[in-house]
Amino acid sequence: MSLWSFALAGLGIAQIYLTGKKIRFGWIVGLMTSGLWCVYAIATQEYGFILSAAVFASIHYRNYKEWNS
Repeated sequence: MSLWSFALAGLGIAQIYLTGKKIRFGWIVGLMTSGLWCVYAIATQEYGFILSAAVFASIHYRNYKEWNS
């Protein structure tokens, strides 16, 4: 499962890069990555990741809405 964590970290870094470049797709990548962290948390029984993924997803969603208003 360690490959998963590196892939998810890579997606998180890509999201930050895309958002920093003002590419709206970055917020979508962030939302999808948060969902994948939840799957990872369940598969590895690391349930603390679910809380952080939920918080990050809500922040990504709010920021996406702010950008599109």
